[in-house]
Amino acid sequence: MQSMELTEKQITILGLSTREERIMRALEKAPRLTTSSVARSSRVPRTTVQYILGQFRTRGIVRRIHVGGHQEWKIADLQKLFRHTDKSRLSTSKHSADIEITTYKGRHQIMQAYEKTLELGRAERAYVIQGNGAARASINWEFVEFIRKFKKAHIIVEAVGGEEVLELLRVLEGKKLRARHGRMIIAHLLPDTHMDFDIDAVFFHDAALFVNIKEKEAVFIRNEPIANMFRNIFFLLQSQGKKIDLNAYIQSIIADKSAN
Repeated sequence: MQSMELTEKQITILGLSTREERIMRALEKAPRLTTSSVARSSRVPRTTVQYILGQFRTRGIVRRIHVGGHQEWKIADLQKLFRHTDKSRLSTSKHSADIEITTYKGRHQIMQAYEKTLELGRAERAYVIQGNGAARASINWEFVEFIRKFKKAHIIVEAVGGEEVLELLRVLEGKKLRARHGRMIIAHLLPDTHMDFDIDAVFFHDAALFVNIKEKEAVFIRNEPIANMFRNIFFLLQSQGKKIDLNAYIQSIIADKSAN
């Protein structure tokens, strides 16, 4: 058993959501645990556990240790952490019940927000609703490296966008266009009149991310009921859209540009 169990006051100081507290309680039950063992004990999806443990490690709450050919996790010396760390810095997000809300400003922070989707595992899905304003603004952003990571992770994207996206793709040149080819993407398009807004919305696991690329602002919400609600809105929009093979369309653009 761990030498210390977190009190309710310490849970509050750490700013843990209900899900994060379940992960910590699981770690309290053994000297050290694998990610899979933490997931089973806490009843939190493994990919989410892996992401949260990484965040905990950054904050000094847990330690990652190597055992044989694999990695395990254990709670850090929290008494020392509480003694020597400014308690206002231990919590980096705002929680209300089981709601985590984080805001981002500027290109660098927004790319960090987008990279939260990389907590998804192989063949897991991200659901995207992209307004035409967001699609236009993204043309001037450097997404190539992020798209490469996304493709390497074999994450499936189900996307709803406006018909204007077809014309916007033709504006892209070189590596920006090629990067978008070969993604695991299922795309549906709606008339532009329904997609006249500036937000790029992404839903995955128990999270929802809303990005205004033009204004360089984003809001990340981790709350299962909210994520489920927006996912159902996504499916409603998807059912009204026209399915398109976006990879084939991009390939045709690449071929046209090569021929000219």
